[in-house]
Amino acid sequence: MLYLFEVYALVAGVAFSLSGLLLLAMFGWQQAREYSHARQIMNRVATGIVREPVTISRNRSRFRETESLRFT
Repeated sequence: MLYLFEVYALVAGVAFSLSGLLLLAMFGWQQAREYSHARQIMNRVATGIVREPVTISRNRSRFRETESLRFT
């Protein structure tokens, strides 16, 4: 009788462990899909923004300085 109880407990433990692993895998898969979808949206939004090139124009700063010196 005790032997059958141990066998049933072992089978139940394996069954619950496998079902827990299955639920964990399903949860991980769902989170990965949501992350992938959010990343696609972020990339789509980021590429839609028009970016102006950042340049430092020395000619403008020299021109403004000489212009201000010329009028004062």
